[in-house]
Amino acid sequence: MKNSSRNRSSKKYLTRVYLVIFGFFLISTFIKVDLKAQSIDDTTIQWVMYLEPKDTIAYKVNQQKLKISGTDTTVSKNFSYDLTLIVLDTTGSKFKISATYHNFVSTQVDEITKQLLSISEGMKVIYEADGFGGFIEILNTDELIPQIKKSYDQVVKKMGLNKEIVKGLEPIMQRYATKEGLEGGGVDELHYLHGGIGYQYVLGKEYFEDVQVANNLGGKPFDGTRTMKLLEIDSSERTAMLKIITDIDGEQLKEASVNLVKSLLPADKQKDFKAEEVPAMFIQHRLVNFFDYDYGWNLYSYNIKEVEAGGVITQEITEIAVK
Repeated sequence: MKNSSRNRSSKKYLTRVYLVIFGFFLISTFIKVDLKAQSIDDTTIQWVMYLEPKDTIAYKVNQQKLKISGTDTTVSKNFSYDLTLIVLDTTGSKFKISATYHNFVSTQVDEITKQLLSISEGMKVIYEADGFGGFIEILNTDELIPQIKKSYDQVVKKMGLNKEIVKGLEPIMQRYATKEGLEGGGVDELHYLHGGIGYQYVLGKEYFEDVQVANNLGGKPFDGTRTMKLLEIDSSERTAMLKIITDIDGEQLKEASVNLVKSLLPADKQKDFKAEEVPAMFIQHRLVNFFDYDYGWNLYSYNIKEVEAGGVITQEITEIAVK
């Protein structure tokens, strides 16, 4: 990469410092412009990635799932893995990047989840980004989808999973069965790392846009509203911090959840299912990205997917830090 070893060391130290304070920022109509210098003045920047072939950056990804009920918090899932990005091509106005998933470590997962995670070991996703660095699409889905299907079938056979369990896993595996599913819900970490790239921001100003959010339960995407705000610019370290909050239509989520639950019930039980007893749902995604605005690499990303229903909150937390 272009950074000097001194600057990279300094930014790694600064990244570690920010790990401590990121939580405080999570409590709480863009215009794409022509490519230009990213730091326009002390209060305005444009996040653009400047990449060259063979540029490489390695991340450690940690993910956990929490259930919060009153004062009780339960951790139901906790694992980590390495994610290595390598720029393959910068020809024309787009970038081709490979993302390799490896070194999965499960510290708190059930055996089925552990086996499903093993499917991703060594998996290489080739994807395309636009000239600013915004995620466009996965290029090798024709290779990935049959590879994932074959590995999944081997897990089912190895563990001797019965039909009921396999049926319950269908919504999870559905996101890996099509190009749209894989891009929408199978590579969240790539969307986090590229989230907010390509736009010009004024420090402290909020920007709003209507968005479509992938429906991992099956069916059409959910409607949502996204709010983006540049929290900080450090001109001496050439870094900035961006917060993105996405509020998703809870009624659409409830409807999709009801349809999924009914589909998993035996036919004679479906008529007894009372959809009106399902509580209202509130869903929000909160993402903070801390990035080098000279070269565009994301240095630290922290995302919370939160769903609240009937007084119970579930959170899926993904933390991505440069190694």
